[in-house]
Amino acid sequence: MTHKIDLENDKSIEIFIKDSIASIKFQNYVLFNDSSVEGLSVLKKMLESALHDELEISSEIKRTSIGLWWNDYTDSYDDDGVIEEEDLTEKFWLWSTRYIQSWLFNNNGKIYLEISLSYPWHFVNPNEGEKFISYQEFRSTFEPIVVIEILPERAKIIIEECNKLINNIKN
Repeated sequence: MTHKIDLENDKSIEIFIKDSIASIKFQNYVLFNDSSVEGLSVLKKMLESALHDELEISSEIKRTSIGLWWNDYTDSYDDDGVIEEEDLTEKFWLWSTRYIQSWLFNNNGKIYLEISLSYPWHFVNPNEGEKFISYQEFRSTFEPIVVIEILPERAKIIIEECNKLINNIKN
């Protein structure tokens, strides 16, 4: 089953469901590839929270992008995997893969979805033949893939679409 969820104007995510697995994509970027009910439920719950303005990002994150803040935070782990700083992005995390992070948050009462690259070598070594770049090089060219404002009316429609898809999968 394939389903398209419109976010704004010409921007949408596509959901490909086979058996109980969903692959959720934005353009050519895979945002999620796991349990279809889990992926849709997370989107639904986070949109409900955002509609109640419960996902306001901090002023510290507003100075950059949430994706860059998370990459910097993750890069600050020491060799033993210890970090002393609090992860300010955790409650906004929607979906992730090795290469892509997606975030849902409020900023000044509006709802946003940010999709951004993650530095793929935070916790793993490069694969043989993989083109490696340093974190500083990655950071110097970092821009979110997209930041989309989701209007409240659209968020309510997406929640209903998620409910219908979840019910179809469960039945």
